Amino acid sequence: MKNEFALTLFSGRHIKPRFQLNLLEVAVVFCMTVLTLGAADAGLCVVYKGLNYAQTGPSTVTPRSGNDFAEFRAFASMTSPGSLLSGSIRNPINQTFNLAADGQELAFGMDFNSQANMDAAFANGNYLMSLSTRNDGNRSFTLNLSGDAYPPIPQINNYSAVQTMDPTAPVTVQWAAWSGGAANDIVILEIEDSQTGDMVFSTPMPGMSGALNGTSTSVSIPANTFAPNRTYSGKLLFFHPVSMDMTSYPGATAVAGYLRSTSFGLATTGTPVDTQAPWLENQAPNYGDTGVPRNAGVSFQFSEPMQASVAIQWNPSLSFNYQWNAERTVLFCFPAGGLLPANTTISFTLNPPGQTGFRDVAGNALPTINGQFTTGAGTVSPDVRAYVIVKEAYYVQSSPTTVIAPTNDPPFAFGAFVEMSAPATVTNVTFGGPNDVTMEFDGNEWSGGVEASTQANMDAAFPQGTYTFTMQTVHDGLRQASLNLPATSLPNAPRLVNFNAAQAIDPQSPFTLQWEPFAGATTNDRIQIEIEFKNQWSWRTVFSSPHPLSPAAINGLTTSILIPAGTLPPGRQFTAFISFIKVASLNTNTYPGAMGVVAFAANTTVPIATIGQPSKPVLRNLRHFGSFVRFEIQGEQDTPYTIEFSEDLRQWYPLRSDWNHTGTLVIEDWNANPNRRFYRVREGW
Repeated sequence: MKNEFALTLFSGRHIKPRFQLNLLEVAVVFCMTVLTLGAADAGLCVVYKGLNYAQTGPSTVTPRSGNDFAEFRAFASMTSPGSLLSGSIRNPINQTFNLAADGQELAFGMDFNSQANMDAAFANGNYLMSLSTRNDGNRSFTLNLSGDAYPPIPQINNYSAVQTMDPTAPVTVQWAAWSGGAANDIVILEIEDSQTGDMVFSTPMPGMSGALNGTSTSVSIPANTFAPNRTYSGKLLFFHPVSMDMTSYPGATAVAGYLRSTSFGLATTGTPVDTQAPWLENQAPNYGDTGVPRNAGVSFQFSEPMQASVAIQWNPSLSFNYQWNAERTVLFCFPAGGLLPANTTISFTLNPPGQTGFRDVAGNALPTINGQFTTGAGTVSPDVRAYVIVKEAYYVQSSPTTVIAPTNDPPFAFGAFVEMSAPATVTNVTFGGPNDVTMEFDGNEWSGGVEASTQANMDAAFPQGTYTFTMQTVHDGLRQASLNLPATSLPNAPRLVNFNAAQAIDPQSPFTLQWEPFAGATTNDRIQIEIEFKNQWSWRTVFSSPHPLSPAAINGLTTSILIPAGTLPPGRQFTAFISFIKVASLNTNTYPGAMGVVAFAANTTVPIATIGQPSKPVLRNLRHFGSFVRFEIQGEQDTPYTIEFSEDLRQWYPLRSDWNHTGTLVIEDWNANPNRRFYRVREGW
């Protein structure tokens, strides 16, 4: 398997290796037997250039827009977690780029809006991939990527037919023949659910039975693969290898090639059937919050409308009054006595074992969900901390000097926000004036907004004038407050000055983010910095400057902020948000204790990264009592992990998937084989 040449689509355009036994997803096998396997530390190593297209009709295939069109990628897969320590790729003009680790591979990639721009940055020629491995020392490949030997543009021949698929019958997807395609070329078709992003069908990987090659022109998909009355996203990929090296690093395979891919939509007929369980999208207070005000409520936001029934087990046993919003997607829970107990850890279980009161409209039960928070000693007032109107511009920084408007998203937006002083203290908000927006609740605040392609369009939709918030609060009753919106005056675009240094941050040392000055700013203006980590499973804020409305907020004259050592996890890629906020007016009189703010903001997103290896989940503290096994998973905070078990290391079964909120997740298995059972854990669901 270690020599298998296998490619698969990932995150839309990124090609990653897939191994038959999913060894790359296994962080560790924890058992009472030590198993040692001999293999190279690297599996599949690939350098490629690709062009991406979208098919929107039977004969309409066009290049994907913006930076989704052209891509350069280089990656090296790990045969076991942490088997590759670091790596780099050197292009033909001797520029070297570090490969970043994500737990399964070392990878580098850049996207472009044209082939010419991609070729200017990554010309044809020899590419040197260098790897530092855990067991095999330093290894390198030289791969020749030249000739522009791109496959033809993939095109679906029966496009109209796959728009009206009968989900109860087999479906055939047909495409135009690859002129000159051969058995050593690769064809892959993958189809995802458009709503959930879940993979529902994939052709076998190269080397496996039924794998497609350059001579293939169709594939049959079994009946009942698709759900009725649902849309899907397909991608057909043609990959042509131009060079291969299987000798420089025995046990590993290095390949260079060119690819073209075409994305297309599919749809089924029939009456939709909802068989998907609802899930909890947001809760407030958040899991593990401390110092929660005693006059706070508790809110749960669900992924879809729910039935009216409720099943919550509180510990300690507390009485709550329950109130659904009009759509029955948010449940507000208010202490029956008016206040939560002081300095108390309150835990809850939604749909505790034996109860299924929480169900969606179709009758699907919510999975059992646990959470907790800890109260403080005091209360806060009023119920609203701030109500805000803001006009914003958005930018993207992709190099030390390049700051431009985003190509895939509208660059301007109007927004209205109501921030609560404590969880669940506002149950409804409306907003109106020269134009209205619908206010929605996300568990932490009420917000609404409209995006615009130009500032002129934004200003035309939301002109100068008086806008009014109407807020239904829990303790302060119905409140109305108005703000006057003046002529638009947006700040300059923020720019990170030490961009290059921020691409290789040592997470064990303090790091200072530095930005260009906020032009014309005063101490009354604000700067907000947030750093987020996001992958295919979740996102979380790992660093944030003080809230713009807090006394400790960064004022407009500041040009840097220190990120303490140990704040950012190692071996990860992040998005930093730098916001310049021009405060146009402040109203503290209409709703005493609450701040009414009118502001203009400019926001820049910047990629940053840390060096090192991502923290691998570790299974520890095993306790074994007959058929009961208990152990802990030590890993990254706020990261989902899936635990699987096996009796023979061949067939694996899911035991539990859960969030590791605190860094340590306790796992209990009450039905373990008393003689032998193996466990493994991987990041994700």
